[in-house]
Amino acid sequence: NDQVIKSQTLFSGKTQFGDQNSISTSKNYNHRINMRLVYQIDQRNSFIITPSLNFQNNKSGSGGTSQTYYGTNDSLNTANSSTTTNKNGYNLHNNILFRHSFKKRGRTFSVNLSTTFNKNNGENYVYSQYRFFNAFTQVPTDSLQDQYISNPNNGYTLSANAAYTEPIGKKGQLQFNYTPSYTKNKADQETFSYDQIGQKYSKFDTLFSNKFDNTTTTQNGGITYRLGQSRDNQFAIGVSYQYSRLQSQRTFPTISQVNQSFSNVLPNLMWLKKISAHSNIRIFYRASTNFPSVTQLQDVVTTSDPLKVSSGNPELKQSYTHFLSGRYIFTNTSKGQSFFANIFLQTAQNYISNATFSPSADSTIQNGVVLKYGSQLSKPVNLNGYKSLRTFFTYSMPVKFIK
Repeated sequence: NDQVIKSQTLFSGKTQFGDQNSISTSKNYNHRINMRLVYQIDQRNSFIITPSLNFQNNKSGSGGTSQTYYGTNDSLNTANSSTTTNKNGYNLHNNILFRHSFKKRGRTFSVNLSTTFNKNNGENYVYSQYRFFNAFTQVPTDSLQDQYISNPNNGYTLSANAAYTEPIGKKGQLQFNYTPSYTKNKADQETFSYDQIGQKYSKFDTLFSNKFDNTTTTQNGGITYRLGQSRDNQFAIGVSYQYSRLQSQRTFPTISQVNQSFSNVLPNLMWLKKISAHSNIRIFYRASTNFPSVTQLQDVVTTSDPLKVSSGNPELKQSYTHFLSGRYIFTNTSKGQSFFANIFLQTAQNYISNATFSPSADSTIQNGVVLKYGSQLSKPVNLNGYKSLRTFFTYSMPVKFIK
């Protein structure tokens, strides 16, 4: 996939406005290999192995100029920058599923072992010229940024799922689940400034370098009751208890640790009902948790664009989400008509989002980095009160003038 994007943007706000011209190019190569192996030991026992391997190689470049000001002949800053990014990596995933069915109909046992390994290497070359103006004297301060940034990260996940089902009555079934999981991720960002004497990127910058390890351990166990009169009429309700621990450790430039534990009750519900020969309705509800990524937790300051500085947040907590969906389907094959109605509602506690800070004067942030007046700092934070409501409706019918 080769892509070239050119843009010109005019942006405005309550206190400042400006213009921006930019051009970007990108080349993305993705290769995926999938395999499925099924071994039927006998009538009651089987193995299913599904490995997959994904390679990625992405190259992109961008450049542009920008100017921010408060009024005519009242410049705040100007910038002329270019960035080249190279990223490559792979993701290796494998599932091993063993299934056993007992003589009693509806009584089963299964174990699923899952492993995931990922490795990503990224490097950025940044060359930018900036000029900042004092808000009162308009005296300019020039800044040159010529850096090479290496940001490899890798990790792995080991998980399992054991499930046992027991028939209850003629059409009911109980299912017991236990799912442990262990995830380990490492991130290592190293930044080098250009040495004019040696003509290479050899000046190690500890201010913008960081080594970070993150470990997530989860224990989840639950029970679900299913009632299935037929494929068109099904009902299921369940609940699980999850205990998880998030451990983060920064080993460079300074040593710090974060150790958080969470206990959650996660209910779920599904109802499928056939209303008529042409229509059915489905309602689905699920509670889930989401952990922050290692890059969101890594508290290194990224200044590839000093006007838009970013940083991670090792104090992030997991988010707790409620998701509810409703679907109505009507189809009339004899007339070629169909109608689909979908509604999605989602709420979240400790929702992970980005907060943007604009200083009213030159300000020193973490590790002594100075955030210039007129610049912005973006940082992931936990927010409460997140709500999302989406709908999607489709109606189709044949028309005579299209044969």
